Amino acid sequence: MKPSKAPGPDNIPFEFFTHGGPEMRNHLMLLILNIWENKTLPNDFRDATITTIYKKGDGEDCNNYRNLSLLSIASKIFARILFNHLCILAEDVLPESQYNFRPYRGTIVMIFPSRTADGLQMTADLYNAAYERFGMQVNIKDQVPDPTCTKPEQYEH
Repeated sequence: MKPSKAPGPDNIPFEFFTHGGPEMRNHLMLLILNIWENKTLPNDFRDATITTIYKKGDGEDCNNYRNLSLLSIASKIFARILFNHLCILAEDVLPESQYNFRPYRGTIVMIFPSRTADGLQMTADLYNAAYERFGMQVNIKDQVPDPTCTKPEQYEH
């Protein structure tokens, strides 16, 4: 977590947790274990200080501002720990065909196989499987240029 994070409604700064030493970490760990076992968040974790930040344009126009919710640092630490655990669990649950919203598996990874005939067929199968659920059919060969093309200008219609 970045040390520049603003404190939430409890006004406890980030440095309190980083310089608190082993005793602070133990208290925080006990709090997180208590949350986990009781399945209940403390009320302080639910509170936020909402502040308005000017974006640009006319200062008289309310649309030129955005709201920012400042949460307590302890709740942010808990949220990060929970997020990390959920990401580990998601790897065992998500199908191999899920490429977006996963570490090291962005949609750009799917582009590379489409440069070969086998990759094009794999991409077509994935698209057809996805669209079958909605009663639609896609002819991927009409949508994707020849996979043997190596120059970008060959992709233009």
